[in-house]
Amino acid sequence: IPLSQLIGGADKGQSPGEDRLPPGQRSMLWMIRYLPASSARILEAVVHDEDRVLPVSSLLNDYRGISDVCLSVPCIVDRSGVDATLPIPMNEAELAGLRNSADTIRNTIRSLGF
Repeated sequence: IPLSQLIGGADKGQSPGEDRLPPGQRSMLWMIRYLPASSARILEAVVHDEDRVLPVSSLLNDYRGISDVCLSVPCIVDRSGVDATLPIPMNEAELAGLRNSADTIRNTIRSLGF
């Protein structure tokens, strides 16, 4: 069954009138549309031991100097789950932004008592 039949309009980018929705509703519509397809790709990689490169969130251990936080980065996904993270080229500003995101997530989790 084509994805567009399951969730309507996914292959066209937008449903009629979607541009008139408030941003929060557009985000929800995006999740309803694309999250199941993304989950299916991850499950296929695990079940079929595919060694597929996918952007998935996992606990990082010295990824570009970042540890102890879960972030979505390119990973090789196989039967064991995340087999390896793949470093991608970044300039200093991008790396600083990634590290800032990691610090923000880590600090937020700690503020919640975890």
